[in-house]
Amino acid sequence: MTARRPLIQALGFLIATCVLIPTFANAAAPTTKAEHIAIAEQYEQKAVEQDAITQEHMQMLKDYRANAHRYPKQTRQKQIAEMKKHCNSIIRASKQLANDYRDMAKWHRTAAEHLEDSE
Repeated sequence: MTARRPLIQALGFLIATCVLIPTFANAAAPTTKAEHIAIAEQYEQKAVEQDAITQEHMQMLKDYRANAHRYPKQTRQKQIAEMKKHCNSIIRASKQLANDYRDMAKWHRTAAEHLEDSE
């Protein structure tokens, strides 16, 4: 399991990078309060999206456990273990992405506070 941690972290970084490329690829570095605040809002929205993914997979895992009795007894434990692995991996990654997005939003809001109002 620990051998997969770097892979999961790399995947999270790749997803975050790919998601942000269309938004920021052609943009110049923000230089005004308004630009920093706009970017902060984009990061905050992405954090909310990751929160939704977290909740979706937490509910999926809960529902799967509640309905496990419907699966053949011979394969039930294996199916539960596979679903748990799947959901927990996504839950961890989406929570980390949400935290990273919130950190960047905070950074941009702080940067905006340090700029003159006239900019």
